Amino acid sequence: MSVPLWCTIPTGFEGIALKEVGSMFGDECKLGAVKEKGKVYFQVSRENFLKVKEMRSADHLFVFVERFPDFCVDEWNIKEKLEELPSQLKWNDALQVWQEYSGFEGAVNKLKQRNGEGDDVSAPSSDGVTRPRFRVTCNRSGRQHMFSSPQAASYFGGAIDDHFDWIVNLSDPDIEVVLNIYNDSAIVGIALTKESLHKRDIKHFGVMTLRSTIAYGLLSLADISPGDLVCDPMCGSGAISVEGAVSWSNSYHLCGDNYGKAVRNTKANAREQETRKCGFIDVCRWDVCNLPLRNESIDVIVTDMPFGKRSGSRAHNKILYPRALNEMARVCKPGSSRCVILTKEQKIMMQILRGSRWWTQKLMNSVNVGGIAAGVYTLSRTVNAYSE
Repeated sequence: MSVPLWCTIPTGFEGIALKEVGSMFGDECKLGAVKEKGKVYFQVSRENFLKVKEMRSADHLFVFVERFPDFCVDEWNIKEKLEELPSQLKWNDALQVWQEYSGFEGAVNKLKQRNGEGDDVSAPSSDGVTRPRFRVTCNRSGRQHMFSSPQAASYFGGAIDDHFDWIVNLSDPDIEVVLNIYNDSAIVGIALTKESLHKRDIKHFGVMTLRSTIAYGLLSLADISPGDLVCDPMCGSGAISVEGAVSWSNSYHLCGDNYGKAVRNTKANAREQETRKCGFIDVCRWDVCNLPLRNESIDVIVTDMPFGKRSGSRAHNKILYPRALNEMARVCKPGSSRCVILTKEQKIMMQILRGSRWWTQKLMNSVNVGGIAAGVYTLSRTVNAYSE
């Protein structure tokens, strides 16, 4: 039996997630995996589905209950439609998957099966039931709908409460039922993750800590090989280097920042990984425009440069960016080094790259970072030797 799943992805990195799904699950996912904005849908075998816990590109994971390609509702029939929905759904397989993933004891095993014609749903037992706390979340996208997400969640949640006799808990639920409405289609699913997976390796946060899932996407674009020396010269809280050490454990990671607290946070986050089998991380305090590194010593640079909002300013970035890119060129190996840069300053980057002797642009991906439209620049170091 296959398990239908979907995961949410930082917008712009869907292709990275699709590639990761293929590498993790191989042939069983090649035909069924598809992507849309911010999401990847795929199916895996029941025997292998717990491997999804190892995904590095996904923020949240969900199991399908059912998909409705023709879910035409408006403000007049939305209440009736959603109140009828729980009794029409086949919950059993999804609930079994959720219980196996979450380890929640009793929520499914103690549910009696109500066996009617064309019906395969679960009802509570009369005694000794572990009643899970639940909430419903609704997300709408596409065309303008004549009802709100809280309205839809309220109608659907009330009907689920009547159907299962679970306990409503909006702040700390055991189980979260998700209703995604896109134009005239709908998907009902159950969240497997209670909080975003991007937080799992970062314990010490700064003002501008990068999401680990975005860090994974940046590192994936760098095409890291075994033995590569990977540098983040503006590391913040160290999300890129920590993710690199965890996911590319056969490489060496060097990072630094000019802000003392950022360096301390990075060192603390690196220490959190010491009991795991991962790559080595070295942390320094330095100036990105004057790196204490030898010429042509770095294989890969991956970094998140200041957007000029919570850190720095547009005027400062016009000075910083050219100097930083030149210094990165000095320490990178001509003809082989790669550089992946996340930034909002796309005009500045275009101006620098247009006349650069040191860098050629291979790719530029548009991404969303906390609601800010940004770009990911994948660069190659030219064969030109660096000179002042």
